[in-house]
Amino acid sequence: MYCYGGSNVGPKPGYWRSSLTSDNFIACLYSSACLGYVSPSNNKLGECFTGYQNILCADCQPGFSRTSDFQCDKCPNATWNIIRLLLVFIAVVVGVVFMIRSTLAGALQRKNVQSIYIKILMNHLQLLVLTSSFNFKWPDKVIELFDSLKPVAQVSTQILSFDCFLDSRSSSGGSSNVIRLYYQKMIMYAALPLVMAAA
Repeated sequence: MYCYGGSNVGPKPGYWRSSLTSDNFIACLYSSACLGYVSPSNNKLGECFTGYQNILCADCQPGFSRTSDFQCDKCPNATWNIIRLLLVFIAVVVGVVFMIRSTLAGALQRKNVQSIYIKILMNHLQLLVLTSSFNFKWPDKVIELFDSLKPVAQVSTQILSFDCFLDSRSSSGGSSNVIRLYYQKMIMYAALPLVMAAA
């Protein structure tokens, strides 16, 4: 922490303070998002970098969306974002329909292993993405593998963003909007298999 005399106490860069009366300084989840006690604002709780806000500077400001590892980036153009989301949705529906039809056609053949390999590959990719989200003490080689996959995810998020499409917060929007956004995404993800089955 920084102490400038009297009650002028604030966090160092990479740290956040829970309240003005607290002497507990917490390390931010993404250290570059927390600027600490900086002038001219001299916020004793700590200032957040542009695009970040709220507790531990872990939330994205309106006009920004989550990329990965508590990092936020500017939303892409709204019109192009909607067009790209529609194209991706159509491509996913076509891909799923193709996989289902190839699986049904392969079930009629005795020695067709193509559908089995596709299922194994899809399960492998799903598990890889799932395990990379856990905050474990992975071996260095595993961390290198996860790090090599991050640029691909970041590029796709910069090109299109589902969060930006659903986000209707204003610059004065609170955490309730963030919670509603989270539930909107969960409902849409839960309804997606039904939409795919209907297609």
